[in-house]
Amino acid sequence: MKLFLTAPNIATFMVLGILCVVIVLFKQYNLRKKSRSPFSDDSLLRLPGHSLNQQIQELTGNLFFYVFCMFISALVFINTIMIASPNMGITAIFGTYQLTIGALILLLAIFLFKIIKAMNYRNKLRLGYEGELVTAQELTRLMPEGNHVFHDFPAGKFNIDHVVVGPAGVFAVETKTRSKHVSGNNQKDAKAIYTGNAIAFPNFSDTKYLDQAKRQAKWLSNWLKSSIGESVQVIPVVSLPGWFVERQTPYDGMFVVNPRQFKSVIKSKTSRNIDEKKIQQILHQLERKCRDIEIISKQYDSKS
Repeated sequence: MKLFLTAPNIATFMVLGILCVVIVLFKQYNLRKKSRSPFSDDSLLRLPGHSLNQQIQELTGNLFFYVFCMFISALVFINTIMIASPNMGITAIFGTYQLTIGALILLLAIFLFKIIKAMNYRNKLRLGYEGELVTAQELTRLMPEGNHVFHDFPAGKFNIDHVVVGPAGVFAVETKTRSKHVSGNNQKDAKAIYTGNAIAFPNFSDTKYLDQAKRQAKWLSNWLKSSIGESVQVIPVVSLPGWFVERQTPYDGMFVVNPRQFKSVIKSKTSRNIDEKKIQQILHQLERKCRDIEIISKQYDSKS
């Protein structure tokens, strides 16, 4: 234990303690300011990829924490070796404090593993998040034609990426973003084929995307029925941003598309499936459910 109680190590922990006190005092200062947020709404509508963005931010915070812990562990390790080595020598230090030095090295290895794992997972989440942004961008183009779009709809233990409501009906859109396999044939590498039972990508075939989209559409249909008291058909859609999607089966109740094809999807439903009154009822329920994003600045409103 005395090996760690060196002047540099004590100074390091004192600086950390002072930093924590400053952060707490700054937060208290914000709470006591004579000011309030300019926003009248209590909450905001969800943005595209809100849940994924939250996970990315949480992972980023974890990454900073892991890097910080690794830096402190390395600093303590180096300080300890530098202080003790003039008196004992490097070989003697490792011989005498094998368990302690081994624990520090193990700690460094654990944080390094966590950093690499978190970075890989964050890259995967970011790919999905960007895919939802691309899909949302294309869905926005439908709004001048009388369609309404909601994003990241909270549905119990899962989220529906996008919900489109308009005269043509209600669509539950599940965005799936996949990297493309590189074989040298760019045209083949970019094609996804919907066969009715599966989506065939160049190097694998998937049925889970279809099953998930259908389950979510059914859940939304049941939820809307219980909310407005009328049956509502919800059409499942799988969006594959960045892929050229070829359909090899007649319309079977669902769509698998590149998000740029959404206009053709809407136009294919030429009959007016929902009247204006029912649309307004549906929109009211969807907005109530999606308006749950806290306005952070309101936390610091003056209490006096």
